[in-house]
Amino acid sequence: MNNEIKYLVLGQIPDDAKPETHIAAGQWCFLGKEKLFPDWRNKYVIIEHSFDDSMKYRIEDLSAAGWGIRQIHKQWRVIKSIQPDTLPLNVYELVLGRWAIITANVIRDCQLKLDRLIHKYGDQEL
Repeated sequence: MNNEIKYLVLGQIPDDAKPETHIAAGQWCFLGKEKLFPDWRNKYVIIEHSFDDSMKYRIEDLSAAGWGIRQIHKQWRVIKSIQPDTLPLNVYELVLGRWAIITANVIRDCQLKLDRLIHKYGDQEL
């Protein structure tokens, strides 16, 4: 029986990683390490992040975008209370809208990946 501790790698894979003890959270773990691990696709367990329900994924996408825009509104109200002659809300939405939506979606994607990892490996000692 193998009593070695398994490691779930969320960032870059360590140079001394072994397929028996290291689980990669995604393909990004091997970026920059291709020469050290030339056959990583065949040897290592790499968690695939597939989503079964594309409509649910789309709804979460829209929900995250809404959250991002709400944060702009929230911050604008704070700024307006401190500095009443600030720019109108629509200027903040125009300037920060894309950034807020992208940031919210990145946070949501990370959360979904972590949820999948916990669901799949939560019962193991890592």
